[in-house]
This record gives sequence, C-alpha cells and structure tokens, in this order.
Amino acid sequence: MLKNFFLIISLLLVFLLASCSDKSEIIQGERISVFVNDKEINSNEQAFNEGSKLGEIIQNNSFTHPILNTQHSGGNLEGPLTEDIVNIWQVSVGKGVDKFTPYLPNIVSYENQIFTLDTKGVIYCIDIINGKKIWQQQISDRSDAYLAVSGGLSIHNDLIFSHSGDTNAKAIDRLSGKILWDKQFKFPITGGPTASQKGVVYTLLDGSLHMLETLSGKTLWETIGIPEEGGVAGSASPSMDDNIIVAPGAKDNFSVLNIDDGSFLWGDSLLSMSFETVVEEVQELSAHPIIYKDYIIIYSRSGKLITYNKNNSSILWEHNFGGGQTPWVAGESLFVVSDLGVLKSIRIYDGSVRWVENLDVQINRKINFYGPIIASNKIYLTGSDNNLYILNPDTGKLINRIKLPGNFSSSPIIVNSKIFILSNDAKLLAYQ
Repeated sequence: MLKNFFLIISLLLVFLLASCSDKSEIIQGERISVFVNDKEINSNEQAFNEGSKLGEIIQNNSFTHPILNTQHSGGNLEGPLTEDIVNIWQVSVGKGVDKFTPYLPNIVSYENQIFTLDTKGVIYCIDIINGKKIWQQQISDRSDAYLAVSGGLSIHNDLIFSHSGDTNAKAIDRLSGKILWDKQFKFPITGGPTASQKGVVYTLLDGSLHMLETLSGKTLWETIGIPEEGGVAGSASPSMDDNIIVAPGAKDNFSVLNIDDGSFLWGDSLLSMSFETVVEEVQELSAHPIIYKDYIIIYSRSGKLITYNKNNSSILWEHNFGGGQTPWVAGESLFVVSDLGVLKSIRIYDGSVRWVENLDVQINRKINFYGPIIASNKIYLTGSDNNLYILNPDTGKLINRIKLPGNFSSSPIIVNSKIFILSNDAKLLAYQ
C-alpha cells in the first residue's frame, strides 16, 4: 500500500508539472528533448526533416482484426478526401458499457459488412453502405463474470471467430449468422482470436495457446500454460504471419512460436515499472504485438517500446515509455501514443524519433487517446473528450477535431475510405 501511495503521489506531481508547460512548437534546428517516465527522448533532426515516409496509400475493403490484419501491421490506408468529415449514418448495436461491463470488443469488417459484439454477448452484422442491420446472433448468455472485461472478433474468408470472455470459442457463418461450431476450453479466453489459412488461435487465462482448424474447430496443437498472479482477461491478441505466432503472456512477457506445431522459438519479458502504471494487477501487454517485415514490435504499459529482429530475437532498438494503445506502422514510420498523452513518430528501422508532441498541451486539457490509425497521410485518434482528432504525420500538429455524439473509449477503423467508430453506449457511427 505504501509503495502504491508513493507511486500515485509521483504521478500527480508529473501531471502538475506537465500542466505548467507552454504549448510546444516544432522549429528548425536542434531538436528539444522531452522527458517521459524520467527518461530523456531526443528527436532526431535528420529523421524529422526527411518526413514521415508513410508509403503508398492502400485501398482496403476489409478490417479483419483489431489492427487491420493478422500481423497488426497497419499501413497508410485510403481515408476520407477531406478533413471536414461528416456523419453519414449511425445505428444502435445492443448493450454498451457500464460500471459492471466496462469493456467493448473490437469491431471488424469484411465484404461490405461490419461486425460488432456487445456486452450481452450478441454479434451484429451491419451493412457498411447504409447502416442497416442484416442479422444478429447471441453467442453467450453473459452468465460468466469474465464477459465484463473481455471479448473479441476476427474474420477469415466467410467465417467469423468470436468469444465473449467465457470458456467458449465459436465460428459463425458471415452470411447467415449461423453458429458452425462451438469449442469449450477449461479456462476463460483472453484477448481476441487471430485467424488465417493456418488456423485460428486463442489464448486462455491460464497462459496456454490453442490453435484450432477454422472449418471444424478441431484442435491442431496447444501449449502448456503458466498462470501468473495478476493476469487478467482483456489482454492483447496474438499476431501471426506465415511462419510464426507472437503470443502475449500474462503480465509483461511474450513468446514467439512456430505456427505449424506451437513449438517455442524465443521470448522475452518487458518488466519495468513506470509512473504510467500504478495498478500492478493491470495487464501489461494490452497493446497487440506487431509483425512488420523482419521486425517484431512490443509495447508495454510498464514502460517499454522494443523492436526485435524476428529471426534471431536480437533487440534492434528500444525506448523507455509505455502505454496500452497499439502503435501503428506505415511505411518507414511508427506512431505511438503513451498513457500520458504524448504522441511520437519513430523511424522504424533504427528507432530515431522524428518528433514528439504532448497532445494534452496542444488541446490544453488532460484526456485519454485511442489509436492512432493512419489514412491518406493523416493521423486519426479518438479522445475521451468525445472528439475525433486529425493530425499532421510530418509534424504531429493538429489539423482538425470533429465532435462526436456520445462517449468513446476505442480506436476507429477505416474501410472503403470511411471511418467507423463504436461508442460506449453501443452506437456504431460512420463518417466520410
């Protein structure tokens, strides 16, 4: 208790000091250092001057996992043509969050349909063009307490894979909403499922990993779990490519496994208590791991952002700050927001910081941010002040903010050049 008391006092002091700062400006010349987690982060003038290098704009008609795809690797998606976006439709999709159910699962999209899962365990299929409900399916009666803090959706071809934080994993036909198979585990499922042509993988509260055949739900392989005290549901989802799975473990560790048989290749722990994490029981790896080219990127609430060589486990670069929102990779840049509201652009191949922006200082208030996501050479973030923020990826400066109707605590997704956001009261909104 005494330890937590001092941590809380330290955190309050950090907030007070931050509130006294003047609005930052990016100027030419030597970059000014910024202090986060008592560590000095220096922007690199050369990296700043070369621009964000986001790569070509990608036309995407699907968003099958929490961060676009199985690798959670993002990209420069095709977004709205203008910063002055407008709401084109909204629809109610069941029961939202409250003090007893504080968590809404991710939304996904495929073939002009968008799918949500509410806190009562109901999946909704929505027409992406007009917002009309196509079907809904009850996948749980919400009798399990874990439903309050967990749940997830993913799509592979015409199959939706889901769970509501209980012990059951389900596959649902995308077109009809019919449940095709139902797999029961011994422990509740954490995070969301990740699905590809190799199979669909689930992590359980006991720390085990289970790879199932997508069409039948048959177990292909499983690992032995090692439960850790303080592990909670609602953790990050595994990422996978054709060869490996990167699986978040309890607390602050992760493992890299062979996708064909689940054999252990290598792993690491990111334990580093910071001012940003004052509750020891929180899941440290709530940000989804990223596989991008030959990199594995891990971001922890405990105060670490680390990029590894996925082939030999060597650390390529690291920074000492933390957060719970998944970074977004586009071209040669990685964008990441900390739990203290500091947004950074980082050159991915060497870790050089292009720029650092204290968003709280920019907007002159303390809020929580969700995202980022990159589209049409812009950064999009939602805020707990019920605004959608649009920023310049070359400078981090605010371009526009759009007032949203309701309360929000999740990142938007972008499909077919449109932005979709799920509110805390379970209203799905479309913008273009």
